[in-house]
Amino acid sequence: MDRVFPNAIPVTGDWNGTGTAKVGVFSNGTWYLDMNGNGVWDGSSTDKVILNFGQGLPNAIPVTGDWDNSGVTKIGVFSNGTWYLDMNGNGVWDGPNVDKLIPNFGQGLPNAIPVTGDWNGTGVTKIGVFSNGTWYLDVNGNGVWDGSSTDKVILNFGQGLPNAIPVTGDWTNTGVTRVGVFSNGIWYLDILGNGIWDGGVTDITIPDFGKGVNGAQPIVLKKK
Repeated sequence: MDRVFPNAIPVTGDWNGTGTAKVGVFSNGTWYLDMNGNGVWDGSSTDKVILNFGQGLPNAIPVTGDWDNSGVTKIGVFSNGTWYLDMNGNGVWDGPNVDKLIPNFGQGLPNAIPVTGDWNGTGVTKIGVFSNGTWYLDVNGNGVWDGSSTDKVILNFGQGLPNAIPVTGDWTNTGVTRVGVFSNGIWYLDILGNGIWDGGVTDITIPDFGKGVNGAQPIVLKKK
């Protein structure tokens, strides 16, 4: 994309339901989505600009997912433990009766980073939080932490790794999203999906993809 986006945070998704994931950028509350997938910002007549979804929210972090199993990725924002999800895909916050407001999933957790994925293969993207190496995944999709007997807690996947950033994806094309960590240019992917680092023979380590790149942020091209 060939223009400058201040404080840009990368996002990915299948913005138009073609079956192919595409890139985008969240910049100070404004979204720029590459609709035709050519990697160029062609302007709002071809690509898509979404104004003010997340603007003014404290510490807003963009999230994306297929919230309703429609085949189209929609946007959302995580702000200090509260989630704002655009359910109807119009790029406007229509209030909690139309869109979805999830309070307190991740609130109070230290250094909480939002994650999304289809944790159980139902076709619907669900939410989660990564906090200092521990993952809290909303498996049943009700937006409430129901405890580890219903939802899922993953301990120590990424704990102790320097500058660990969580990543999620369907690493083996099973329909189920699994976890991973990007740490200073090295990727650690949980191939088995058991939430345990089983070593590079069973799981996957990808060294040096992004290492040395200034301000490198990991992205995974995913639809769920």
